Amino acid sequence: MTIIKPTRHNNRFRYTIGVLIIFLGVGAVLTVMFYSGVVELRHRLAGTEKEMNKLEMQNADLKNRFYHKTAASHAEETARAAGLVNERNPSYLIVEPHPMASNF
Repeated sequence: MTIIKPTRHNNRFRYTIGVLIIFLGVGAVLTVMFYSGVVELRHRLAGTEKEMNKLEMQNADLKNRFYHKTAASHAEETARAAGLVNERNPSYLIVEPHPMASNF
């Protein structure tokens, strides 16, 4: 008479399948979490790029206004607007060198 014990080798197989299913479940959850993180980073990057483009445009506008106001062609207009007068015979400040300074 032969006695068959089917559960003897079946427990090891069930344990292996159970561990594989757990690993697959954990892997699926981690994959979804990583993908969600990547999508969030892409969204933040897109918002940052939009803000950066806006700031670059503002910077270009400020530079244009600065260069317009400091241009040599508009110097007389700026001086008149500030109430300055163009002097015909300017007297310049002349500083004589100190005798001690000329010895060095």
